[in-house]
Amino acid sequence: MRRELGEDMFKTVESNGWKWTLLRSESQSMPGDMYCRCDIYIDAPNSKETTMFVLKYPNVKLIKVY
Repeated sequence: MRRELGEDMFKTVESNGWKWTLLRSESQSMPGDMYCRCDIYIDAPNSKETTMFVLKYPNVKLIKVY
């Protein structure tokens, strides 16, 4: 995860104690392909730190769960 997300983003999530959620699935392009897809989610409470995280990393997608 560190390699894909970058050291700074990884440390930010870890230092705030947010929970990582990884969802792995088979390749979308070809059944039986050795490559898989991994979606990375961070379960973070709605707080000032969360807002700053989204502003600092504009490439992340905010997903609200109700």
